[in-house]
Amino acid sequence: HNSLSQRIADILSRIRPDLTVIDGIRVRVANGPGGTSLADVRKRYTVIASADPVAADAYASLNLLGIRAAGSPGVAHLKNAAAMGLGKVTLTGLTVKKVTL
Repeated sequence: HNSLSQRIADILSRIRPDLTVIDGIRVRVANGPGGTSLADVRKRYTVIASADPVAADAYASLNLLGIRAAGSPGVAHLKNAAAMGLGKVTLTGLTVKKVTL
């Protein structure tokens, strides 16, 4: 996994999705990705959709996992992608629509 965070950003520079959808109905919050305990899973009942894959991931990081994408330590692949101009890592001005079922 040498330079994995940069490689993820590089892949995004080549493969630009029109829509990014993140399933956050149930979220693993510890011991991922290979953990098997249900104690590591939280129900967040959230689905995120965005034309900006970096903003979608940044929103998910903060609102599903409690990890700020920008700043320190932040999420390296998102900071790299934002630095490459591939999307927004800051959520200021982001329009969010919530649907309650």
